[in-house]
Amino acid sequence: MTRLTVTEFTVKFAYTPSDGGILKTVCPSQPKVKSFVVRVLCPLFNYFIMTAFPLLLFQESMESKGSASLIQVFQCPDKEERWLVWKEEKPLPGVQTEDDMTLEPCRGQNQNPENDTAPKEKIQQAKEVVRESPETPNDSGIVVDNAGDGLAEPFDFHSAIALTRDMKTLYACIALSDDAVACYKLLSNQWKYNRTLGDNYDKLFGLALSPDENYLVATVAFAYKLWDLRTDKLLHLKLPAGIRNIPNKNQLNGLVVFTKNSEFLVAGVRKNLYVWDVKAGNLLKTLDVHFGRIISLVAVSTSDTNKVISSSIDKSIKVWNFDNILEDVHSIDRLEKPIESVSLAANVYVGATTTRNCVGIWNLESGRLIKTLSNSAHSSIVTHSVLSADASILVSAESGNVLIWDVDRESVLKQDRQRDVQQLLLTDEDKKCIAISKAGLNQYTCVCRSIPEGEIVYQFEYNAKVFRNAVVTADGLFLVVSAIGSKKDAELLKLFHAKTGTHVYDMTPKYHNYKNFSQIIAMPNEPNHVALIDDEKGNIWDIKKKSFVRSVNRWNGVCSSNGKQGLYAPNRGGLELIELKNGKTVHTLIPKVAEGVFNVTTMFTKNDQHVIYYHSGHRTIRVFRVSDGKKIANYKAHAEIKDIASTQGGMSIVLGAVDGSLGVLSVADPEKTVNKEFLSTLPSRQVKEMESVGHDGKMANGSTKLGMALRVARVTARAKLAQKSRACVIS
Repeated sequence: MTRLTVTEFTVKFAYTPSDGGILKTVCPSQPKVKSFVVRVLCPLFNYFIMTAFPLLLFQESMESKGSASLIQVFQCPDKEERWLVWKEEKPLPGVQTEDDMTLEPCRGQNQNPENDTAPKEKIQQAKEVVRESPETPNDSGIVVDNAGDGLAEPFDFHSAIALTRDMKTLYACIALSDDAVACYKLLSNQWKYNRTLGDNYDKLFGLALSPDENYLVATVAFAYKLWDLRTDKLLHLKLPAGIRNIPNKNQLNGLVVFTKNSEFLVAGVRKNLYVWDVKAGNLLKTLDVHFGRIISLVAVSTSDTNKVISSSIDKSIKVWNFDNILEDVHSIDRLEKPIESVSLAANVYVGATTTRNCVGIWNLESGRLIKTLSNSAHSSIVTHSVLSADASILVSAESGNVLIWDVDRESVLKQDRQRDVQQLLLTDEDKKCIAISKAGLNQYTCVCRSIPEGEIVYQFEYNAKVFRNAVVTADGLFLVVSAIGSKKDAELLKLFHAKTGTHVYDMTPKYHNYKNFSQIIAMPNEPNHVALIDDEKGNIWDIKKKSFVRSVNRWNGVCSSNGKQGLYAPNRGGLELIELKNGKTVHTLIPKVAEGVFNVTTMFTKNDQHVIYYHSGHRTIRVFRVSDGKKIANYKAHAEIKDIASTQGGMSIVLGAVDGSLGVLSVADPEKTVNKEFLSTLPSRQVKEMESVGHDGKMANGSTKLGMALRVARVTARAKLAQKSRACVIS
């Protein structure tokens, strides 16, 4: 992109060195020395740079005032010439700065790139193009077409414009007719009025022509207006209620395209695509295509291609086949906001996801969103949620309150005020819920409530420098929280009785090479042991004996359900399976290769047979077999994953993504019989073939009327028996 700035005028044009062009500037009022620098040295410098770079960035400033700059780009082999002169006081509609400027191609005849000067008459023509005009509105634009040796007269318009491919017919809003769309044709280098396309009183955001130039579409606030240019018939293409268009900065380019043979009109509004029938004007489809705003829309039409490509700020590009657009679309349920956490029921195949404004309840077998729970439809702020084992009770922290929900009835059983909740956890076989909230500077409050009554069982306060999640020991008897003492702010472990809230005693962890720990882990194999995890190691502490047990180097705090194995996964790359008894490496699952510093999530499946590794940079989920350390899957996630959970049996994992969708993946391990059996029980594998009713082959194949009826009945029965899969297979 080359940009040349003058005191009075700013000129910008696109330049590609493959065209074989040479940049030339003419400024007759400049001194000869300056003209020599601009006309000779600059082109030589540009030519040298263009041999090394595919796109040239060059800027030159001149100090003279009142002199126009004529930019000529000679292209081989056509000898095409491109001119554009733009005055800053009169920008094109939608052009805020010169960075938004676009170039209109202008053709010349027999231009000689070796000529260093331009005729004075052409310089005068360039000045006339940018002349002041009192009748021109503030948002007027100038369209210049060079046919032969002369420049066409300027044309003033506002709001929007559309030109045919031969640049001889344009449709635009002009000052005299307000927002009406007028048609002009270029005759003898003059724009001649042709007709007005009916009455229009709506402010236009853009105009676009169909590829065959038979249709013109205008973008307005709450709809689109479609003209058939052969008959000037107008159709109003209305958007759904509550949806409106917002004008872009550059109104010359809109998110409206026509498909092959102008059969459908496709418009991108926010994150959706709307499809209309061009002939009837009916809204046929509303496609929820992205989870971010659509920023570009392109139609690709060839003899065997009929596709539309959309791109979004969600960093995704999607290709849509419009040959099959009228077929049924099976959408994937998702929430409006990113999923922050996932909570799974232990006894049923149901999960709960937490977003900023609601809690979603999902059927993990079908992947369908069953319901959303929110105490306030418009102003809810949800931070935490936990689901009971039978999925009948949900506890959530919402807008400064702790809510106990009856999931089946979608009603709140109990609501208590507790602001700034940091953690929710269920204890005592889901009969109690512990909520820890921040009460002030370095002050925290722990409240235990009964479920489903919501009555307070106990409550206590403690001080802590940094909040760390509290843990309940494996036998469910004790609650361990991280706190500070009254003297010298020493780090303590406070031990409470989990059922009564009685304070048992405090412990000051002391051991060799002590460092501040980031989390507390309850060891699953030993009720009296907890692990304090720092950035180098895991330190096992006996809460009953108040003594240090051992340190496990490189352990990140993730361990198997039997407490025998753990994982080491640094953010810079690598993954190792280690023995927690002695800290030795059992398997190197991922070598220590530089993959960048990203967030990684590691976990064991509930049956301890597989290790899950998610890398936020690659956005991939890798699955390893624990027995031999072999990688059995590498799954590319469709969006960034915020939370991962394993189902109770360990056969599947559940993914919560930033696009609000929930994914369920089943582990397909070819060497595990239990995994094969689980896959065979999926609903997608249970479609039964119905036996043919007729014994005659012709009748069964539909050769007669009765045979056709039987065939339709058979297909219908198959469709009824078919169920959607509850999982995608990792393979």
